[in-house]
Amino acid sequence: MRLRMVTALWPCRCARLSTTSSVDGFRQRFGSPEYWDAFYQDKRSAEFEWFVGFPALHAAVAAAVAPHVTRDGPVTVLHLGCGTSTVGWQLAAAYPGRVSVIDADCSQEAIAVLQRRPAPVEGGWSARVMDALALDLPDDAVDLVLEKGTLDAL
Repeated sequence: MRLRMVTALWPCRCARLSTTSSVDGFRQRFGSPEYWDAFYQDKRSAEFEWFVGFPALHAAVAAAVAPHVTRDGPVTVLHLGCGTSTVGWQLAAAYPGRVSVIDADCSQEAIAVLQRRPAPVEGGWSARVMDALALDLPDDAVDLVLEKGTLDAL
């Protein structure tokens, strides 16, 4: 898939790793769908936010979305590596008819948790299992990308 525009809405930093073997172990573990399936199976709460939640991101998201709202149809936001975050759900609910969110994660367990939630607005939100390195979306399907740490795991 070719993205027309990518906007990083929240800069994030990963822990500094001291050796190449540490980096390799980090990538092997965090780059594995099996790791994330186990992680979300073990969570006591169905919702888990990395770094910050929607209230902290709302102003930055609104500023990124605003220039695109005037075009025909909703702005499509890909929430890459969403896990069980409520950010995508809350974004779709905050802008009904103007923003459509695709929550995407490699973990089937995380997506199953999200899909058990009621949709915030008809047609404005979906959750899909997807590989961040091989997105199953047509060219120009997404206007903005929201990620809060996924790139660190790749």
